[in-house]
Amino acid sequence: DTISFNAVISACEKGGEWEKALHIFSLMPQSTVNSDNITFNAAVSACEKAGWWEKALQLLGAMMHTKVESDTITFSAAISACEKADEWQKALQLLTLMMQSTVSSLNPVDCFYLKEDMVTLFLLFPFVVSSSSVSSSSP
Repeated sequence: DTISFNAVISACEKGGEWEKALHIFSLMPQSTVNSDNITFNAAVSACEKAGWWEKALQLLGAMMHTKVESDTITFSAAISACEKADEWQKALQLLTLMMQSTVSSLNPVDCFYLKEDMVTLFLLFPFVVSSSSVSSSSP
């Protein structure tokens, strides 16, 4: 069931077995087990720790496509994956998306999960993260 898959994926992610975590995640549809928020968070976190920012963004897209609700943990892991790959423009786009989505009501607990430098950047330069400047910026 979903809880069992979540436990195994999380254990692999925390144990540094990122490829195994993502392989197990990929087996879920074949097993007719539905992914949930916890499943995706563990998979995106595995990508973040492995430095696979593109895969993290693919998973975030799949999450939105399957209508599984993302949260601050999801976005924080994806932002961190971009940060580690020096993909700062992608990180800013994700921060903008997060601020505009259902996660937009940040509270102190949510901020704990965000990378401190991303929150600082947003607070110091909110104009940089506006949707018009992010979408019109070139890579």
